[in-house]
Amino acid sequence: MKICYPRASKWIERVPKKAGTCISYVTLVFMFCNVVISGFALGRYSERAMGISAENETARFIDERFPDERIERIYPNMKMTESNSKGR
Repeated sequence: MKICYPRASKWIERVPKKAGTCISYVTLVFMFCNVVISGFALGRYSERAMGISAENETARFIDERFPDERIERIYPNMKMTESNSKGR
């Protein structure tokens, strides 16, 4: 940290304020979308584990893009709890 932080800080301070604000907002929107999509994908993963089939186009899209194998690769240490597997 002693070596990396000062260099990173100097690099960040070189970014103009207007560009830095724009980059921050773009990053914020990207992270928000990432969290929402991940939440939907994990929700469908949980529903599929309970045997609930896709009832609408959004659920079918998520099932197509995020099959169980992909979820298990992205979240290798995730474990289903009793409350998730019983439908609570």
